[in-house]
Amino acid sequence: MRIMPYRTSENVIDGVVITFVDINPVKAVEKSLHRMSKVFIDGLDPMLILDVAGRIEALNDEAERTYGWSRQELMGQPVNVLVPKEGQEAFADQLRRCLQGDIIRNVDTLNVTKAGKALSGLLTYSLLTDAQGGSDGIALIVKFMYD
Repeated sequence: MRIMPYRTSENVIDGVVITFVDINPVKAVEKSLHRMSKVFIDGLDPMLILDVAGRIEALNDEAERTYGWSRQELMGQPVNVLVPKEGQEAFADQLRRCLQGDIIRNVDTLNVTKAGKALSGLLTYSLLTDAQGGSDGIALIVKFMYD
């Protein structure tokens, strides 16, 4: 409910205007966002959200556990801090291709932890788009092959 003063053409307050707005659609979207956020944070595989420049904007709890970096340490960092030097060129090419709209699923990857341990796995890229359909970022999901 919104209550506003009613003003005449002479800018004199001459009553009130009461407007009722159905907030059920907003509540449904909030519920959906909350659920998706929970799936992201609690996911069993490391997940990262990158901006279009390849900087880490978000990561889930499993990414923190797997890589050994805290969320604060990784936020804003280029994602290539998680990629060994010999894999950075191929990784940058995959990011570029994803931003151009290529579907990239289950690509062999080699990542490194904060302690320098190499982890072999499969990487899936998902292009994130804005309301106009333009590239807005990339979601990465890594399925590691543990010993």
